[in-house]
Amino acid sequence: MHSREILQTKTVVNMYPKLSRRFRALMIDSLVLIAVTVLSIAIGTSIDFTNEVYQSVLILLLIVLFEPVLVSLTGGSVGHHLVGVRIRKIASDKRINIVQAIIRTLFKLLLGVPSLIFVLTSKKYQALHDFISMSLVVVKAPALLPSYEVLEERTESYEYEYPGKTRRLIVAVMYVISSSLAISAIAVISVSDLCASKQVCNSAEDTVHLFLGVLFWVLVFVLPWAGWAGRLYGARRIRLIG
Repeated sequence: MHSREILQTKTVVNMYPKLSRRFRALMIDSLVLIAVTVLSIAIGTSIDFTNEVYQSVLILLLIVLFEPVLVSLTGGSVGHHLVGVRIRKIASDKRINIVQAIIRTLFKLLLGVPSLIFVLTSKKYQALHDFISMSLVVVKAPALLPSYEVLEERTESYEYEYPGKTRRLIVAVMYVISSSLAISAIAVISVSDLCASKQVCNSAEDTVHLFLGVLFWVLVFVLPWAGWAGRLYGARRIRLIG
C-alpha cells in the first residue's frame, strides 16, 4: 500500500492520457455542445427581446461560455470527467483560469480533431489548443488505470537537435496552408466549368474530387505531426555527431 501511495503522489501530475481517451472526451463534448446549443436557442427565443441582436448575443454567450466555465470551476469538461482526465496549468497543479479556458475552448472548436495530432509528438502530450492556452491534460487517478492507459512524459532523442517549438509550429501551419491552396488549384483546373460551377460532374471528375478530398485530410493530419517531429524542410531536426 505504501509503494502504491508513493506512485500515485509521484505520477498524479505527470501521467498523461492516451490519444484514444482524449478522442472519446472530444466526441462526448461534441454531443454535449449540440445539446447546449439546442438549449441555448430555446432559452434565447423564450425571452422577449426588443432587439434580435441581444437575443443572438445571449445565445452565443451561453454556447461559448458553457465549457470554459465548467473547465475553470471543475477542472474539466463533461467529456473529460467521464473519461477520467482533468485540465491543469503547465506551471502548477491548479486549474486554469476562465481566460485560459475561453482561449482553449475557442481554439478547440476552431481547430477540431486535427488539433489532437500534436498529442502524438509533443513532450507532454499536448494538443495544439493546449499549447495555445498553456494547459495540460492529465489522468485524474493513474494508479487506478492499467499501465498501458497512462503515459509518461516524452523525452526528445539525444541523437537530434530540434528547432524551436514556434518555428516547427509555423512551418507546419505553412505547409498545411500551401497544400490546401495547391489542392484547391488542382481541383479547379482538373474539372470542367460545369462541374465546378453547378456540380454537374462525370464519373472521372467525381473520382478526382474524392481523391483530392482524401488527400486533403491525410495532409491535415500528417503535416502537423511531421512538422512537430522536425521532419519538414524549414524546421528539420539535425542529427548530432556522437
